[in-house]
Amino acid sequence: MSVLWLDDWGRHGPSFARDYGRQQQITLAVAAALGLLLWLARDPLTLLCVRGLARWYALPAGRRWGLGALLSLGLVLAIGVLHWAHKLHAVPGLPASARPPLQWLSRQLVSTGLLPVRPAVTVELLRLPACTLVAWALYRWQHAQLSLGRNLLLAAVVLLVMALGLWASDDKGPLLVIALALVLLGAACVTRLLPPVLQSPGARWVAASLAATAGIAALLGLLPLLTPAGRMQAWHTPYSARQEYLAQITWFLQAAAHGHFGLGATPWCGHAGTLIGRCLGLPTETQSDYTPAALGLWGPVAAWAITAAVACWLLTLIRLAAWGTAPRHGVDTTGLAAATGGLYALMLLAQLFVTVLGNLGLLPLTGVPMPLLSWGRVAMVCTAVAVALVMPRPGSRSAIGGQSPLWRAVSGVATTACVMALVAVAYGLYQRLHDPAPQRLASGRTNPWAPLPGCVRSADGTPLQGLPGVPAVTQAVCLPASTGPTPVQAPASAPLLAPADDALRLALQQSADLAPLVQQRQHAGLRLPQRGDVTTTLHAPLQARADQLVACLTGQASPACQALVPATLAARYAQRLEGAAVRSVSLVTLRQRDGALLATAHGRSLCSAAQMANTPRPDGCAPEAQRRLARPGRLSQQALRADDMVASTLKLLLADALLNMPGGERWLSGAPKAQLLAALAASDTPFFIDHLLCFAPGGQPAHCAGPATLARRVAELQLAQGADLLPASPGEPEAPHLRLAGLPLTLPAWPPAGASAARELAAAQRCHALPHDQRWRGCSGEQLAALVAPLWGQGTARSHPLAVAQLYQRLAAAARGEARYVPPHLLAGTATAASTSQPTGFKPAHAALILEGLQRVPLVGTGRGACISVFGPHGCQDMGLAMKTGTSLFPQAGWTVAERAARCRAVFDHQDQRRAASQPLPAAAARDSLQCALYPMKWAVLLEPARPGGEALVTVVLVERNWSASTGHLDAGNDRAPNAAMEAALLLRAGEAVRAPAVRP
Repeated sequence: MSVLWLDDWGRHGPSFARDYGRQQQITLAVAAALGLLLWLARDPLTLLCVRGLARWYALPAGRRWGLGALLSLGLVLAIGVLHWAHKLHAVPGLPASARPPLQWLSRQLVSTGLLPVRPAVTVELLRLPACTLVAWALYRWQHAQLSLGRNLLLAAVVLLVMALGLWASDDKGPLLVIALALVLLGAACVTRLLPPVLQSPGARWVAASLAATAGIAALLGLLPLLTPAGRMQAWHTPYSARQEYLAQITWFLQAAAHGHFGLGATPWCGHAGTLIGRCLGLPTETQSDYTPAALGLWGPVAAWAITAAVACWLLTLIRLAAWGTAPRHGVDTTGLAAATGGLYALMLLAQLFVTVLGNLGLLPLTGVPMPLLSWGRVAMVCTAVAVALVMPRPGSRSAIGGQSPLWRAVSGVATTACVMALVAVAYGLYQRLHDPAPQRLASGRTNPWAPLPGCVRSADGTPLQGLPGVPAVTQAVCLPASTGPTPVQAPASAPLLAPADDALRLALQQSADLAPLVQQRQHAGLRLPQRGDVTTTLHAPLQARADQLVACLTGQASPACQALVPATLAARYAQRLEGAAVRSVSLVTLRQRDGALLATAHGRSLCSAAQMANTPRPDGCAPEAQRRLARPGRLSQQALRADDMVASTLKLLLADALLNMPGGERWLSGAPKAQLLAALAASDTPFFIDHLLCFAPGGQPAHCAGPATLARRVAELQLAQGADLLPASPGEPEAPHLRLAGLPLTLPAWPPAGASAARELAAAQRCHALPHDQRWRGCSGEQLAALVAPLWGQGTARSHPLAVAQLYQRLAAAARGEARYVPPHLLAGTATAASTSQPTGFKPAHAALILEGLQRVPLVGTGRGACISVFGPHGCQDMGLAMKTGTSLFPQAGWTVAERAARCRAVFDHQDQRRAASQPLPAAAARDSLQCALYPMKWAVLLEPARPGGEALVTVVLVERNWSASTGHLDAGNDRAPNAAMEAALLLRAGEAVRAPAVRP
């Protein structure tokens, strides 16, 4: 069995074990031959050993102990040299003059190829002589009736020398094995010291059991002294310790019990490791320290049965030793040989359960191999020697009586301990199989026997790059549909998600890890379960174009920029700081009919990225206005995570509220309709506030229903709900979710009531009376200011591009007469079912009117300048586009970048001084501090109609504007001037990219 599993380990395991099966087969043959020879020559050799020991003991006490000490120290020194041969010169405390010759000696010893000797070899070289000497001491006590104290002293010295030898070879693992064997042997010896009245079999068994229990309990208390700290940590906290063997063992046993591996079908390196040629499965010491876990390849029942069979075989050797040590006349060479072999078998029995229980997490693992089944040539030969020593041989002198009383007690104690240990093994196996071990450890190691993940692909089958998995595994599982041997090589235009939001990347990888099992991949004779592909909605050409455009707009020029950005625009952008059109850009594109997320990209200029990361900035960056503070959130995917004021993109809600106010149907025709369409095209916020607050001619501000209507519509539309990009499919309740924030909008109660009502209405009247370009700006009155700010899309009206795109997708669906829409999602096929659709929340007639107004924006409104910049004098005529632009609040737009930096530094210094003096910050200073924390942002919403062979799309872009390199002022600041965000949306040409053919491999 040892040869069988080691041969399989070599075939499907790590490369260094390729020849282990053949070597183990040769070792078995050699061990059997040597054991047979020793069995034939056992009595003469044993007699020679006895005579030598007798002559040594007959020496005077001084010479006897001096010679023993000299031989012991020589043995310890020889073992140390055998183990440390490769670095004798590194022994601490050596004089400098001794190091060069020792270094030369190390090179000579290592050049022989036989040194250094592994600790597992030195312990075997120590164990047989130690067993011989302890057996001789027991024989002298039992049969020669010599002093118990002297023989115990001799046995203690022998064990001390063995411990020193283990220390010299830096192998403390066998100490627990030796201690457990001594506990069992000591418990048997206790029965020989009982008074005659307690010599009944039952009394002896009780005494031996109590002694063994007390010894094992004491041994468990000494475990921290006998076990290295790292292994103790792995025992107590197996899933967070540096040594992760217990997690690997647990994963393997659970996978083997579920997959029924067996010989020739065991993926020792794990499913992924087997596929990519890297052994990610069981530890590399499996052939020695972790053999009990490897036996799980036959299943837990077979593993327990194999352990029980080895234990029974060792008990048989101990029982043979009990018969072989029966009293005989004369020099009893047979008894001494049997006692030696019996002690060796007792140590092997202790070693068996120490390593098995250590593999199951019931004891700290001590790093000792499993008898008979682990790979080890010297250990196999020594085991054959022990068998030869206990096996009866015809022609040996017959015994005087039956079994030796002492060894009969040893056999009974060993049998009792064996039964208890086998029960513990069964419990340990059950615990491993039902242990909810985490699939990912703190170190990042993942379960290598989990089914192979599916490939995360874009809509046309192109593998996504940059997911947080093992790249080699990702490449290996991303095969064409033919599952040929050559992995798909991602083209240069493949979507690269590495710079995107970490939560998005992790959620996609988790989706691939949890996809349904769809196939069994055959590889090198192994069946590897693999999950189905995860197809995203990302459109590979459009995503690649978005990534390239973001790089171009943020000053990271490449040859592709010449094809993306017209020369006139490129020349204008080159006049800004860093040669960048904007300091940051975030964009999303949705398909209107089903909410599929086709592209999402985000990027920053080098100076802006360094500022947000709080790292040294490149030369030539503009002075900083914000404090030096790391803002990692602004380096992630801002198209999904930004939290910026939505500005005039909120106009559609104001128009919808007007249409839903009492008497709102009048806006659907005639002059009122023309006025509303013109206000939408011009983004005339004062017009909407006038009518929502009933300050238009004929209105009654004190009894106005406009704010309440807007608040009701916000609640009905559930804007704060957001979208789940990874909605769960039916039957996959554990699938990861990626729920993003919505568009929260909080409005105070209006008209005001109570004592402040007259004051608030008077403030509103004064604010309304201002000239049109100043109306409803900087209004006084606490409630009025809290109401007007969100109507401008400022203050608490904050969100990200995806949420804004979802709002306009709902509007477009309602304008087409559809009552429901599918929210934005990233997984193809999971969110198209009717059960996932939601009400649009807009009346079709209202939505059609609002969309008609947005279609005038590129012709006569705030989007016209961007259309001319991108497409020339004719702009966006006859394209059927609908647009909406927005400019976030930025009171410092008239300052140069240097002025802003200087003034804001003064503001922050003043704030720090007041804080150090524990003085409150004046209201004006607090306002200045808040304004210095703002960024100059621009929004653009672009709705593209469906063209032949294409799709109706909605693209939303959010940019941070840049500053002129010559004047230091912001780029064109008013809504009529070219809008950098809208220019980016038009440069993306999403409609053209989506019409390009895409064929899934």
